[in-house]
Amino acid sequence: MNINEELVKDALHKVSGIDKSKPLHKSEIEAIQNLTQAGVFNIEIPENRIIDRVRLNKGSVPFKNIHEISYPPVGMGDIEFQRMNSNNSPLFYGAVSSPEMRQPHIAALSEVVSYDSLKDGAVFYATHSQWLCIEPLRCAVVGLSENLIENNSNAISMKSIQDELLHSNPIAKKVHNFLAEEFSRVYTNHLEYQVTSYYAQKTLDFPIDAIIYPTVKGDGVTFCIAVRPQSVDKKLALRAVGLMKCIKVQKDIIGGYDIGSDQFKKGVILYEDAPPSARLSNLDVQELFKKHGIS
Repeated sequence: MNINEELVKDALHKVSGIDKSKPLHKSEIEAIQNLTQAGVFNIEIPENRIIDRVRLNKGSVPFKNIHEISYPPVGMGDIEFQRMNSNNSPLFYGAVSSPEMRQPHIAALSEVVSYDSLKDGAVFYATHSQWLCIEPLRCAVVGLSENLIENNSNAISMKSIQDELLHSNPIAKKVHNFLAEEFSRVYTNHLEYQVTSYYAQKTLDFPIDAIIYPTVKGDGVTFCIAVRPQSVDKKLALRAVGLMKCIKVQKDIIGGYDIGSDQFKKGVILYEDAPPSARLSNLDVQELFKKHGIS
């Protein structure tokens, strides 16, 4: 790997000292973007793989149209910066399975809901959608922090390969180790995501479809993915949608599906009632509350 070592070294020094609680200056943004000169580690998600996505609903009102559960329009986000993007460059966030996590929608749910902020017995609704890769997705990998990936065998293998590739380039290795820690943090102030957001946006200038990273709020057991809108439109197809009724029970979220669909017409979701086996009945809720002492 041939890189401009002085450029990358200076960029890393500058970025390491950034005050992330304030809007960044142009020179600081350029330094972040220059970190991509240290190279990008890529993998491919194959055709026919499923990506799970979760969106919170307003009350129990279902989303009617496919575009409402896909990537948001430019400028429509609730906050200016997220882990991988800014409000002016929306991405499609989802999750993919790993050997340790066969239900990636649980990881996707943990990324959009703050479990700690919910009281025991709190009820909310979320829409779970599954998207099929109709073409392979080329993905940049970030966030392979040793402190986060110990329960994710795929991530451990990726980290081993990345370290081997970077063995002969200590500057590039320092950059990737710094970024791994930066991407594995949870912040409460959206401005603190400026480093990861600007880095990810520059990374998407490479010929890739998405960025994949161990789920931070899900303790790294599976992967989250942020897909560029153009690749969603070209390489993903909606397979199924379900409206979940979710209940906070101690440290877990218990859920069932009220309605669902795998039928769509002109962008409209044609819902049907979920079968009894998929639902969370009032009796189920009462038994859960009784079992865990929730009034």
